[in-house]
Amino acid sequence: MADFFKQLVNQLNVIWSKLNITQKVILIATTAVTVIGMAAIITWSSLSSNDNGYSTLFVNLESEDAAQVTEVLKDMGIAYTLENSGRQIMVPQKELYEVRMELARNGLPRSGGQGFELFDKLQLGMTDFVQNLNFQRALEGEIIRTIETLTEVDKARVHITLPKPSLFKEKEEEPTASVVLKLQPGKDINGKQVRGITHLVASSVEGLLARQVTVLDIHGNMLTKGFADNAMAEQADHNMALQHAVESHLERKVQHMLKGLLGPNKAQVKVSAVLDFEQVEKTVETYLPSSKVIRSQQRDDGVTKNNPMAGDEQKEGSITNYEIDRTAARIINAPGARKRVTVSVAVDGAYKYNEDGKQTFEERSQDELDKFTALVKNTVGFDEKAGDLVYVTAVKFDRQFYDRELQEMESQERKESYQYWGKIAIIFVIVFLGFLFLKSLAKNIAVAMNPPIPKYTGVALEPEEEEIPEELRKHNELLEKVENIAMENPMNMAYLLRGWLKDPHKSSSK
Repeated sequence: MADFFKQLVNQLNVIWSKLNITQKVILIATTAVTVIGMAAIITWSSLSSNDNGYSTLFVNLESEDAAQVTEVLKDMGIAYTLENSGRQIMVPQKELYEVRMELARNGLPRSGGQGFELFDKLQLGMTDFVQNLNFQRALEGEIIRTIETLTEVDKARVHITLPKPSLFKEKEEEPTASVVLKLQPGKDINGKQVRGITHLVASSVEGLLARQVTVLDIHGNMLTKGFADNAMAEQADHNMALQHAVESHLERKVQHMLKGLLGPNKAQVKVSAVLDFEQVEKTVETYLPSSKVIRSQQRDDGVTKNNPMAGDEQKEGSITNYEIDRTAARIINAPGARKRVTVSVAVDGAYKYNEDGKQTFEERSQDELDKFTALVKNTVGFDEKAGDLVYVTAVKFDRQFYDRELQEMESQERKESYQYWGKIAIIFVIVFLGFLFLKSLAKNIAVAMNPPIPKYTGVALEPEEEEIPEELRKHNELLEKVENIAMENPMNMAYLLRGWLKDPHKSSSK
């Protein structure tokens, strides 16, 4: 082994001695960068991992949950550390999964609140007050768990007020509820989701109305509209939302139709709808005298005197009762029926290019406007008897802002395109130069490790920049003298060579 290392060191010394100054500097720099990079990676890996072998058990715990978890860990004799102001608990890596299972058996952590598992264990001697209180706690805990399943919600708190039942209906109080939400970082919640939460809470509590649920965020901002004390205001808000929905629906229908005919941004549509929010209930009865059916008939076969003075007798009489057709209808008009609609449509004119290539504006003809009006009426369900109005006009839209924005977007797009291709070109040049540099470096190293062996060409080497070695110089002089003798006396040289071929020792002695 010692001989092997000795030979390896000798070979490295030989290679190092054959390198020039530039090659040595490049080799040292490359080795240093590689060593520093590996050291940085190893250091980062060691810092990112726990040197003490601890792993995260739970993170972002509430103070109450953290206290309960640490108490159980103390009873189990498990070492732990607290980080992040006590909200993160660390335990030894080898005991992590066992501790988690044990805490799960104990129902920890209870970040979402306790649900109906409060009633899993039978407690003797529990009063009605404690029973009702536990029911309220369990109901709040179940609602909290459900709300926290939403993607945008991080934590939730729910408070429910259940009034005492009363024997008199006029003295009964409505239950109320309040919800506090802590949203995920960077997340937001919209009005539809808030209404969904209010209806979720209202549907989970008997007798609770959605308007009696208040939703806040952790900053105290009210997310609901707060109509708990005014049912009329809540109804008015609902009516306004319904009217806005009807108007938006009709606007989208007309806008979509005109967009298909004229193109995008060529028409503006506004709809004003009047809805009937009165709820009318009426009963209508209709009789048809012309249509009658015999209900009952009575016949009398006895003798009846009509005129005792005349002595007339009626031997037979009958009574017939008829049933007349009757139709009874109970009609309830649903609130929100459409009473009247007004539609205003502004259509941009036509644009054409002249011979010079410039864009010119042309107004719409009355025939085109009449066609647009008919299409709009059919789209919105025009009813002349209800007083609906549709007005369509052609105007020239001011497109300076649009054209300016379009030019800026095109300019920015070209700029980004130039930057992108410039980056690609720079990367290509760098890669190409790096390839040439590596190729040159590899060639220099190969030349340094395998120097060319000088060959004799019949011509004496002349020193240029470096001095020729002594042995090589003497060898070249001897060869030059032999060549001159051969050229001056070729016959003698031929005899000498032939004698050497026959008897080299003898010829050499002569």
